[in-house]
Amino acid sequence: MIFDKPRSLKKMLSEGQVFAACVWNYMSARAAEKVGFDATLLASGPLSANKLGYNDLGLVTLDEFVWETERISNRSALPLIVDSENGFGDTPLYAHRTCQRLAKAGAQALQIEDTMGIRGFARLFYENKHDAIIPVKDWLAKIRAGKEALEGTDCILIARTEAFYSKGLDEAVDRCLLAREAGADMTLIMGINNGPQSLELCEEISRRVPGWKMYPDVDSHNGIADLNIDDLAPLGFNLVTCHGIEKGAWYGMLDFGKHVIADRSTVYSNDHSMGCSSASERTDMLGADIREWLEFEKECYRD
Repeated sequence: MIFDKPRSLKKMLSEGQVFAACVWNYMSARAAEKVGFDATLLASGPLSANKLGYNDLGLVTLDEFVWETERISNRSALPLIVDSENGFGDTPLYAHRTCQRLAKAGAQALQIEDTMGIRGFARLFYENKHDAIIPVKDWLAKIRAGKEALEGTDCILIARTEAFYSKGLDEAVDRCLLAREAGADMTLIMGINNGPQSLELCEEISRRVPGWKMYPDVDSHNGIADLNIDDLAPLGFNLVTCHGIEKGAWYGMLDFGKHVIADRSTVYSNDHSMGCSSASERTDMLGADIREWLEFEKECYRD
């Protein structure tokens, strides 16, 4: 067995807080695993940049999410959460199909948000971010449909509301409570991380919204972390996510590339043990030693 089966995210959440890195492909998921993250989240932002070369404008399709989900979950030892947008359609049937396909592809948690499908401008310009949320009854129908699609699986449903941006905390809390009644396993209020982040706000949400809660995109300002994520665990925020690996990948490529150009050689790259010239380096990077399978293959064709 050369590939490890991912741990159960549901079991991990029941045991304590899970810290997840936002990723966009297997290599980024492997990096998250190597440095010690508990789980990964296939996020629309880095996926859009990687697949399309665009900002997070809602242009990545369900097929592209399913494709990447399958490839990451087939190889990664970490459980994968997927940002499944608004269900990729206006009706509950879209949400049902989205959840069904992504769970079959290997996702262990899915977000369904209460935004409209056309929101590129709002995503790009922060002052108008996600003002257009859908009526709560329409969102709850998607939550119920998604939950039904996940019956018999180990995949959990995260009800994500963006009502905080335009309608305030009371509306966001009310939506979370209704989503829990509709069957959501976890709730997520976007907007609580519009910096600086506030532990007091999280404490208020904890008092008003029971059950599992997700804290998105933990951040920092002026070189200081806005929050200690350990302080969030007693408040029910047992899933915390962060961006950062994509920035490391970009700056790492720039750093190595500049040295290769300046030196007209790969000495800098190879001396930093990233040349992947040896079997052990490749095994470390790819997460599997396939030599035993190559030996098996050789025996099969030896006649």
